[in-house]
Amino acid sequence: MVPFLKDKMTDIPHPSVTYLGLDPDISVNGVSFRVTGIDDSKVKTTTWTDEAGHTHADKDATDAAINYIARFNNDGTYKGAIKLDLPFLIFKFATFDSGTFLAQGLDQNNVPRIALLDASAQFIRYLDLRKDGSTSLNQSSDDVKWDRCTESTLSVVFSSYFVPWNGRMLLWRAFMSQASIYGVQESGEARIVHIKAPPDYEIGQPIRTDRNWLLRFRKANANRVPDAFDSLLEVDPQNGEPLREYRVKQPEKLSEATVSCFSDGKFWGVRHDAKAGNIKVVRGTAQFYQGK
Repeated sequence: MVPFLKDKMTDIPHPSVTYLGLDPDISVNGVSFRVTGIDDSKVKTTTWTDEAGHTHADKDATDAAINYIARFNNDGTYKGAIKLDLPFLIFKFATFDSGTFLAQGLDQNNVPRIALLDASAQFIRYLDLRKDGSTSLNQSSDDVKWDRCTESTLSVVFSSYFVPWNGRMLLWRAFMSQASIYGVQESGEARIVHIKAPPDYEIGQPIRTDRNWLLRFRKANANRVPDAFDSLLEVDPQNGEPLREYRVKQPEKLSEATVSCFSDGKFWGVRHDAKAGNIKVVRGTAQFYQGK
């Protein structure tokens, strides 16, 4: 963890960020991410003596890990941590404007779960999204099946994303036979919209927008950098019908400029300047693609 962040988290014992904390939540309330702490009282110590008679002590912190949500204001000041005590392990989460959470992860049987949490990250209930076998409440891990049967439950959870949109939380998942988006309200009520993209389009995750949905896409079998969903498809949130496209010129390597969101009539993103060794926030307008 970056030292200056670690020094701020005085309410988390031995804070560290694992791979589960690499996808922060950004909302009107600030920035939050998963942090792991260590409860010293639960660390197991085993002593042993080598052939030379020297005594060694090995520490095992496997059962001493404590999970938290660390919260920061929009200006970067530390707000404090929420200790998690839940019936499942959070992988990703998102925050509604009220402060309540929508979270997903795996339970003790490795079954993916999506749950509502209150503003103190206390468990409210699991969601049972229609037509999404991964969140069916009455199943075991052996019952979970995906449209691509070779994908593991872990892969599916990691390849699922929450994106805020007009007071709702959009949930998009990879590995589905038809690209679809769930619009989840704070009450837990959800509506699924199937994206009616052309058959040769591979759809990626949506970006934040204050108007119609904007989804990353690429042409199937195109000579592209792996995982580079570099262009955007605008779709109608009501029926999933495509409205227009925005194409981004694809370089020979991973794009140096990444579109992050659309707000107030402008596209916003970040640009990595390899020569200057810095990252810049960029914004601009775009004309929709007309097939030329």
